Amino acid sequence: MTAARSDRDILALSGEAAAMAVCKGRLTPQKIEAAQFRHIEEREPAVKAWARLADPAQNMDRHHISGPLSGVSVGVKDIFDTADMVTAYGSPAFADRRPETDAWIVDRLRRAGATILGKTHTTEFACFHPAPTRNPLHPDVTPGGSSSGSAAAVADGMVPISLGSQTAGSTIRPAAFCGVFGFKPTFGLIPLTGVMRLAQSLDTLGLFARHLGDIPLTLSAITGRSWTCRSFEEPPCRFVIYRGPHWNKASTETTALFDRLTEILPQHAPCRSVGEIIGDRRLTPAQEVVMAREVHENFKPVLETKPDQVSDPFRHLCRFGASVSESEYRKAHLCRNEGYLAFRETLKAGEVVITPAAPGVAPNRADGTGDPVFNRMWTLLGVPCLSVPIKRPDRLPLAIQILGQRGEDEAVLQAGDWLSRTLPGILETAIPPIGPQF
Repeated sequence: MTAARSDRDILALSGEAAAMAVCKGRLTPQKIEAAQFRHIEEREPAVKAWARLADPAQNMDRHHISGPLSGVSVGVKDIFDTADMVTAYGSPAFADRRPETDAWIVDRLRRAGATILGKTHTTEFACFHPAPTRNPLHPDVTPGGSSSGSAAAVADGMVPISLGSQTAGSTIRPAAFCGVFGFKPTFGLIPLTGVMRLAQSLDTLGLFARHLGDIPLTLSAITGRSWTCRSFEEPPCRFVIYRGPHWNKASTETTALFDRLTEILPQHAPCRSVGEIIGDRRLTPAQEVVMAREVHENFKPVLETKPDQVSDPFRHLCRFGASVSESEYRKAHLCRNEGYLAFRETLKAGEVVITPAAPGVAPNRADGTGDPVFNRMWTLLGVPCLSVPIKRPDRLPLAIQILGQRGEDEAVLQAGDWLSRTLPGILETAIPPIGPQF
């Protein structure tokens, strides 16, 4: 490996490569950070990924910390507490909120040597009211929500890794729209101490990266145990193609993609299709009930004390939550438990599921942040999910979603590694030239 000298070389590095370059003395964290700040200065007026940036002088004091993430810069969604920056939850109601301590995850990243470059924009309270962020691939389409800033910052090359979250589809969907990897671990695997509570039965960490290997790198630093998505020449698992109960909402392009997968993937890997999981049509409505009820309970004080600083869409969600009875809430949780048992019975040992990550390409910004309909049921079930981008020259990307049983996070990452290397060759004629060209 030769030393990376230009800003362009530095910005192209994966987190793994940056950490290796620092370890070998070929780069310094200061040089990497300086190149990223110059790029942000140039691109931020168009992308608007950042709610606020860290003080380089304060980061300079931390660069002496040596660890596996030394030289790795991270963007942090503005719902994760940071002691050196405001954490405003994407809302004017908390514009002056200054936490006294870092969120647990942020603290673990700093202890591993990572540089926290700043706080990325989120939709209001990590829900649906859009942030100012633009999709770096095309300014007229949405970057998704709610982790819009985190996905856009990674997609634009501002940072190699960023933190997001998912309560409905807030990691998988923006990753799909921005053409990067997005990973939601098993629910409860990573503590969310110091992270805004939206709906505690659903809230889960999200990670974004341009290079898949940066996700296990980050998880290893956070958890203190070794994670890997090591490459396989042979398929690491059996794939189950599942279109799901909301297939009528899939775009023409997504339909063509899955038709091609069903036809071609069995020639390259063990594969079968599943038409239905018992009770799957009840899972999305159950997620909506659980989320709305818990959002209302968590944000009722804000609605009462600062009603003029809350958007109409969020107020509408809370009204729905207030109408959910205790009986309906309990039935939704029972549906969750029954749904996961049915999911476990559907999968055989060594199998992972391939399903859509989103209905199609990113919709126009004027139409909102996109529909999480292909994500809600999996968030409810608490299973690990990975969005794998399918990039197309001069066109917006599509994405598939890979998921497995709870606790099988590494199997999902390994399947994603194999598919991300294999799919371009087998899908090159898969998708008709439909949709916006750029």
